[in-house]
Amino acid sequence: MSRAEFARVTGFGEATLARWERGEVIQNTSNDSFLRMLMDRDAMKRLSRMTQYEDRLGRKFSMIFHSLNNDWASALVRYKEFRELFGAVERVELLNAIGGGLCWDVQQMCWSDLMLRLTRLTDPLKSAGRDNLTVQRLPGLCEDPDLGEEVEGLVRQAVDATEFARDWRNRRFSHSDLAWAIDPSPEPLTEATLPKVRAALDAVHEVLDTISVRLLHTGIANEVVARPRARAFIAYASQLIGAVQYVDSIIDPSGDRPVTDLAAAETFLRKLQCRPTWQNTRQVFELREAARRFPMTL
Repeated sequence: MSRAEFARVTGFGEATLARWERGEVIQNTSNDSFLRMLMDRDAMKRLSRMTQYEDRLGRKFSMIFHSLNNDWASALVRYKEFRELFGAVERVELLNAIGGGLCWDVQQMCWSDLMLRLTRLTDPLKSAGRDNLTVQRLPGLCEDPDLGEEVEGLVRQAVDATEFARDWRNRRFSHSDLAWAIDPSPEPLTEATLPKVRAALDAVHEVLDTISVRLLHTGIANEVVARPRARAFIAYASQLIGAVQYVDSIIDPSGDRPVTDLAAAETFLRKLQCRPTWQNTRQVFELREAARRFPMTL
């Protein structure tokens, strides 16, 4: 990146950068901290992208578009994490074995957050008199009438695709529907499934991608690469369970001795050249109890 390009992206003057490079002037603490942040390649890419947006879209349009793109990407990450944790029967059984009540709460919180993210992306322009950040704002920012009309049609599709989430938000999460609380046969909530969530996210992506291709001359990948937090949690939990079950199988190959079998614990400890003290024996009991808590199929 040339000095001129760096100046354009960061907002520093070229003359200032030249003086810093020659050592004639030392940057102050705040500028030094900012420069050190830019040593992170991802941070520099994000800043360059924002500058590109502003050059081609204008300041207001670029800030709205960039924020919506980030919100869509965050919602896609949430969807992927929810699917990793709760999208398969065997993983739900694993989480139930770890702590069914707590994991149920986590599932409900993640689901409500996902519904809220979908509805915020496609909300009306105003709510309670306040402006919203929503894809419904994008058609009016397109100077090209044909593009504006195309984007408006895609926005309508995105709004329709997220209607199920809006029903959940309005009657379950943001408000407590009276009929749902007291009516023995209330109107059921609109069906909400992971495929419908993905379809809604795809519809929002279509809006953003169309604008990006036409005005920024580059597409937006319908995928997000993020740290595999949910997948890593499942993998670590499975490894830990497999380890304690393996140790339990060594202590009791037949699988028919109780976890508090003192002789089995002492024999195992002696194999490890550990004294069979009460503390060590109790730890063996607890390890075996943990191993038996999970089905061997996990």
